[in-house]
Amino acid sequence: MPTNDDIMDLAQQQDGKDYIFGREDSPKDPDPEAFDCSELVEWVCARENVQPTMPDGAANQLAHCRAHGTLISIGDAMTTKGALLFRISGEGNHVAFSLGNGNTFEARGKDYGVGSWSAKNRTWTHAALIPGVDYHKVPVQQVAPPLNILKPEEIDLARDRIPIFQAAADAYTFPDELKALMEPMLGPNWFMWVLMGIDSRESRFGLLLDEDGLGDHGHGHGELQIDDRSHGPFCDSGEWEDLAASLAYVHKNVIIPSFNYLGNKFDLFGEDYGSLFWATIAAYNCGQGNELKAVEEDDGVPGIGDDIDERTAGHNYSADVRRRALALRGALEKA
Repeated sequence: MPTNDDIMDLAQQQDGKDYIFGREDSPKDPDPEAFDCSELVEWVCARENVQPTMPDGAANQLAHCRAHGTLISIGDAMTTKGALLFRISGEGNHVAFSLGNGNTFEARGKDYGVGSWSAKNRTWTHAALIPGVDYHKVPVQQVAPPLNILKPEEIDLARDRIPIFQAAADAYTFPDELKALMEPMLGPNWFMWVLMGIDSRESRFGLLLDEDGLGDHGHGHGELQIDDRSHGPFCDSGEWEDLAASLAYVHKNVIIPSFNYLGNKFDLFGEDYGSLFWATIAAYNCGQGNELKAVEEDDGVPGIGDDIDERTAGHNYSADVRRRALALRGALEKA
């Protein structure tokens, strides 16, 4: 997997070249004469064999990063070598590499060409890490959201449950392509953090449940809120009271079936495993049929996944699970 150093070493070799709006460069060309802003990003990623493939166009690149859960704050991007800074506006879109020192490297415009400028006091609207790049020198806290989304008692409960979630995560087998996408964001135990993110979203590790362990007006059972309207026999069995049993149940009856069901429409996700995975997490909340409808109703750009959460509660389910997974890792991995 290429690192942020690899990305920036190649990018900075293009210093002094011309800017041509709408320029298209072949990744087979080792020394293009000119770039526009997004073509520079796309070409560098293609030459370094970054997977998943970075699309062209600043707006598409932002959506690609969003679909893979790599958005970060603009402040963090300013101090992260190889992060992307975006300006998405009605007046025109733009993307630049961050050098991590308060400066950019970018194809800035026809009056500037390709080079380095200050990133400060410019109208950036978004920032992200590049999916499929190893930001090996980036501290966890730089890419994790504020820990105040987790209450202290929730963190304590989560810490006690780590062995249960780790055992549950170890039982899964996912494609290597998905692992390559997820590990730079969440580390080698990435799926454990995602499962814990689901628990945090559903019940805050049980803090939101009533004295009988129920939620959702009595329909949601246990920390994972398994719904008796869809999973009656399991809920009637009482096994849901055991977290390990609930994790095993959703493995075989919810998550993997949804991953496979949605995977049968892999083309709707641009054949991109990251988009497919986060759609699977969204389906945990809204159901695989509703999730497929949400993706089919997307705005026409395969793999971007703008509407992955369209039919979920709050229209943010997978995004919130991702945010909680990052926060849990930040709070617990080195605790």
